[in-house]
Amino acid sequence: MAREPRRERIFDGSVSRRGSRPGPHRGGRAWSVPRDRRGAVRRGLRSRAGAYGKGLGTHAPHASGLAHRPRGRPGPVARARRYRSVRVPVGFPARARAAGAPADGSQGPLLVAVDLLRRAESRVRTVKQQCPAKINLFLEVTGKRKSGYHTLATLFAKINLYDVLDMEVVNGKEPILEIVDELGTMPLSAGPDNLVLRAARAFYKEFRVGVGVKITLIKRIPMGAGLGGGSSDAAGTLLGLSKLLQINFTAAKRKTLHDIGVKLGADVPFFLKDANFCRATGIGDRLKPIKIEKSLPFMVLVWPGFPSPTGPVFTAIPPRRRSEILTRLSQLDKLIRRLKRGRPVDEWGGLLFNRLEQAELPVMTEVAQARRILESAGVKGVRMSGSGSSVFGFIGSHAEGVRVIRRLQVYPWKVYLTSCHG
Repeated sequence: MAREPRRERIFDGSVSRRGSRPGPHRGGRAWSVPRDRRGAVRRGLRSRAGAYGKGLGTHAPHASGLAHRPRGRPGPVARARRYRSVRVPVGFPARARAAGAPADGSQGPLLVAVDLLRRAESRVRTVKQQCPAKINLFLEVTGKRKSGYHTLATLFAKINLYDVLDMEVVNGKEPILEIVDELGTMPLSAGPDNLVLRAARAFYKEFRVGVGVKITLIKRIPMGAGLGGGSSDAAGTLLGLSKLLQINFTAAKRKTLHDIGVKLGADVPFFLKDANFCRATGIGDRLKPIKIEKSLPFMVLVWPGFPSPTGPVFTAIPPRRRSEILTRLSQLDKLIRRLKRGRPVDEWGGLLFNRLEQAELPVMTEVAQARRILESAGVKGVRMSGSGSSVFGFIGSHAEGVRVIRRLQVYPWKVYLTSCHG
């Protein structure tokens, strides 16, 4: 019986058989190399790839920007096309590492060249990233660090209200930000202090990106409302750039992304998590995902139309005894248990809590008024989210939520009928 010719993998994922026509393939995809010369070819390829990859570092993501050079422009990817004509046997990456690639599993120059080719062929030109808002179902302030940050015990929940980031590769080497304000309530700055630009520049620095990206922020989440809109936009920027530049994250790189997020804001790590509910401690950066099987009821969310100053709110809360804080933490445990068991809102609505509602500030008087109006409309579990000024509560059905919203139209508020993720 004739022996089946050996099949070998080439860079673009197609398969060629040994014994194919010698010389360059008419499709420009592969050329045949005699078995006794493959070692020499591989050594030559390593040498050329080493020269090509010089200065790119050992991690493919550091060179990711090169793969997104606009069409028609000469560059490293165009020069690297020559490597398409080299056939690599199945399992060659393992042999390459054995032959001197980094022992820690990172990519050496040859694999960087291969990775760049693959990215150039399948590059993503645009990405749309949704950035959800959040509420705090529970928030207790447990202390204060020397850095000025307060430590918390909180239960985060993502909700179905979003900002949107549209990203596209453009000429240049820097991120560009444009803002579309659909709220039209307050001026938005696209300057260097904007969290989206700060996140993009931190990402560029960490992963050595050298490609232009235009970011369009469609703003729908109210600012200064305790809904985490800015933090969510920052996290969405990090996640969206990862998709656009096709960076495959290892556990170590995810940790790097988390560290970038903490520097941008205490709530950013939550929005980086692939979880709808999280119990958070520390400054909000120590996260434990909470799995809640049953969907929570519809939610009425009210933004009174004015921002709440986060720093002054935290400093204006009255002192508490340690015993009072411990009692509240046991209340949080009870709340989580009932949510996980899928109990009705009547059994856990009274366990919702936000210590910041007790801040002795004029803004809290207006927030308290919004809470009373929602409660009188039949909304359950009414609380302020974060440091305010938005207020939320739960309702039995969509029809009932519509009825409540119509009743609230007499007030100069922004009112949403929404729900938690999941």
